[in-house]
Amino acid sequence: MVMLLDVLARECPEYFAHLLPLRHDNPDLNFLLNIVHIQLHRRVKALVRLQQSCRDGRLSVRTVTHVLLPLVTHFVYEAGDHRNAQASGTRGGNLHTVLE
Repeated sequence: MVMLLDVLARECPEYFAHLLPLRHDNPDLNFLLNIVHIQLHRRVKALVRLQQSCRDGRLSVRTVTHVLLPLVTHFVYEAGDHRNAQASGTRGGNLHTVLE
């Protein structure tokens, strides 16, 4: 599903402009590809980039509440070990920045 969001943002930017701050042509910098990556360090790096996007004000409240919170919440709750939950929780908790 997340890969579909990446393709839609790339192919139909006029309809999915709210997702453009999340994607990048370089797969290593693309939040939408990395947040579901099998490697923990790629997911954590995606959350760091998300945190920066929130601080910079590049994301709308609607994008955060309808797209990002479900993704990050899933990542936090599906964490298999304490280290994964701690890393994702510290990053995911910063989404409140955009909601203020």
